[in-house]
Amino acid sequence: MQGGDSNIRKAPYEDGVYFVKEPGGKESTWVVGQRYHLVKILGHGSFSCVVLAVDRASGEQVALKRVGDVLNSPENAKRVLREVCIMRRLDHPCIIKLKDVYVKPSDTGKLFYRGGKFVPASLDLYMAMEYMNQGDLFHLRGQLSESEVRSMTWQILCALEYLHAINVWHRDIKSANIMVAVAEGRRIVKVHQIFPTL
Repeated sequence: MQGGDSNIRKAPYEDGVYFVKEPGGKESTWVVGQRYHLVKILGHGSFSCVVLAVDRASGEQVALKRVGDVLNSPENAKRVLREVCIMRRLDHPCIIKLKDVYVKPSDTGKLFYRGGKFVPASLDLYMAMEYMNQGDLFHLRGQLSESEVRSMTWQILCALEYLHAINVWHRDIKSANIMVAVAEGRRIVKVHQIFPTL
């Protein structure tokens, strides 16, 4: 089955492997196994790419983030490990939930020759997170009512209060890091992209 995005191709020779062409033309290999089916690219940053995926185990949509070659530098490995450790302990209705984390050998990192074969010396990290169906607040189109603005602001403040209560400082609050969804006829927002300072 082909993904819904022309920038996502399923590998013809191996189930659970996709080729994702990121904005800018760079193509990366995603190894998601039997659990996820990639649908479309949601966004990308300097360190990662995020796609909409379907979790075949639960049937729900998730935002699947891939950070390639996480061991390319000690600073990068530390940054990613800190993000995962913080996200795993967060539990608040106004913060994006981390659902799954796994690593696979990287096809872009360094290789070592051991026992007559090349062995990957780096890893690609995958994080499955709660999917918000309206994207981020920065790209939200249309006018918001005063009551919607009040409600959304309150939700953001509740998330920040929770983070500060557990000594986590977000450091990058902006509309692009606030995700939006519509549930039961109202907009809900959740804080995302936590680059923590403990």
